Amino acid sequence: KTRQKGVEMKNMEQFLRNSVFYPCSGLDSTPVKLLVKQFQTFLYADYHISKKQFKQRVQKNWVPGYKCNSIDDVDAQSLFGCSFEQIKESHKDLIEHLPFDWRNPFIVLAKFQRLPNFTKKHGPDHFALMFVCCEAISTFEMVFSRLKITSGCVAYIRTGLGKGGNFEGFPDRFASSLKNNPGGLPKFLLYDKMGGDRTMADYLPLIKSYKITKTFARQWADSKEYIKFAEYEPKKHTKIA
Repeated sequence: KTRQKGVEMKNMEQFLRNSVFYPCSGLDSTPVKLLVKQFQTFLYADYHISKKQFKQRVQKNWVPGYKCNSIDDVDAQSLFGCSFEQIKESHKDLIEHLPFDWRNPFIVLAKFQRLPNFTKKHGPDHFALMFVCCEAISTFEMVFSRLKITSGCVAYIRTGLGKGGNFEGFPDRFASSLKNNPGGLPKFLLYDKMGGDRTMADYLPLIKSYKITKTFARQWADSKEYIKFAEYEPKKHTKIA
């Protein structure tokens, strides 16, 4: 079921504080599949996904064992405290880096229910995912930094540098936004090999401040890759240029 009427979410801060924030997410369900037992709210941000693409994908067995029950439009003001046009102006330096046009921005909230033939061992009864069609760093700053809060976890997987549609310098700029957030750093990071390898363009400098607590394996194309789940260690935190 899809509702077209805009909704203003109640308890937005609570939703955000306990969420997994996934910049440059595309329609990748990896963070949900791996972390849904620990986190039940997710905030995805990607400027290159249309509302139609999102709806079609999440309604087709996007996360095994769960069905998407509803998709509601969310008013930009309720999440950002301003309009998309104001974001384009306030974050012009980021928006103009994008290699593709940013058109038809939107925010939707999708709610998922566990299927009756799956038990609680599979995961929680339900979870919610908000998708924002917006540049990722702008989203982070206008949501978390503005409210002076942080998410429970940040997923940093294949940020799409180069042909993927992201701009060079994204990792350092995103790390700076995380570090300068008045709400503090997220307690957890979920990241792939590209994000954790200092020889790669996707490397996120902040990762050295986190200690790996769990490793997941996932199939990617024709090979297996490993996703790391790490917890912030204040004593390991070093200054980021």
